[in-house]
Amino acid sequence: MSANVSSAVQQWQDCHLCPHHCGAARATAAGVCRVGQQSFIASEMLHMGEEAILRPAHAIFFSGC
Repeated sequence: MSANVSSAVQQWQDCHLCPHHCGAARATAAGVCRVGQQSFIASEMLHMGEEAILRPAHAIFFSGC
């Protein structure tokens, strides 16, 4: 498993995917955002408004958060 996939799985299991950083065990319960095992992407975009060193940033917005 790649390092990126491992990192994403860890952030999902002890949930830190949204700004709440609630640490919910998403495999067994919903987090503060009421999202459980499956989350849904509301929108995504390349964001060019950050500082030059951070551009472009790939912004992903989840529904429910």
